[in-house]
Amino acid sequence: MRNTLTTIMLVWTLTSFIAVNVLTAETQEKTNRIEASHSNENISPHASSDIWQTVNLRKDPVMGTQEIPWRNHRFEASYTYEYLNPRQTYGDWHTINLALYTAVSPTFTYFVEGDLFNRYEDNGIAGTVGAYKYWSTWLDTYSALSIGSNSEYWHRFRADHDFHFKIGKEKFCVLTAGATYINYSDDRYDFIVSGGPKFHFLDKWVFEYRLFYNITYPGSVNSFSHLVSLGYGQDYQHWTFLNISFGNEAYLENSPDPERVYNDSLEIALLHRHWLGKHYGVFGEISYFSLKSEYDKYGIKCGFFYEF
Repeated sequence: MRNTLTTIMLVWTLTSFIAVNVLTAETQEKTNRIEASHSNENISPHASSDIWQTVNLRKDPVMGTQEIPWRNHRFEASYTYEYLNPRQTYGDWHTINLALYTAVSPTFTYFVEGDLFNRYEDNGIAGTVGAYKYWSTWLDTYSALSIGSNSEYWHRFRADHDFHFKIGKEKFCVLTAGATYINYSDDRYDFIVSGGPKFHFLDKWVFEYRLFYNITYPGSVNSFSHLVSLGYGQDYQHWTFLNISFGNEAYLENSPDPERVYNDSLEIALLHRHWLGKHYGVFGEISYFSLKSEYDKYGIKCGFFYEF
């Protein structure tokens, strides 16, 4: 009888130990998955997403031309599919984006934007409001506020603000200085400052470099990332951009004995916007993102825009 009880106790203890460790491993894996999924948002700020608006910052505002009359509104819709490897850990990501830009005057444009996303174990939505403001021949600003649903894989609150200082008689150089604050539902938050030059040359070419300095809390973990972009095109015809982002994602592990994690990252994206008529067209993007020791991500985006 005593031997039987002893055997039962040993089996129960061993089973409990295995169950606790399996649960701990699953919890840590989910935590790592959530923290890793935030990295793409840090390296690719919202302020750089609209290539048409950012290119036009060098120009003085106009009310259209004789050939292309002024339109006050632009509607955009897009769908993004992203394949992640290892797929069994991260699954596929799907995002639907709707945006409406309204030009109140030649010097002020505001926009509202909505995102509906589906990710591994979670769905959610996010809404954004923002504005582009032309202050003078040498200064433009961009501001945006975004609120997301209580999702483990999306920001809960985000704020962006950029200053664009235009230099030279032809505004051939634009210096950008920006700041971003991102708060996540897992009580982690990032503060990012960034800056760099953008050069316009040979009428249709654009080159940009931007440096990002990121401080992640808790832990005050610091990291750097870089954006290099080369574009070619012309408004009301087409724009093509090649963007390369690289740096590292750094954060403090959410564990009983937390350690600082530094993972190198690389993103390559090819963006294209094409006018099919004077006031409508299509746009798309193909991208590759790699976070060392975590995952590789392959993305494709397609959408259309219409001005009215």
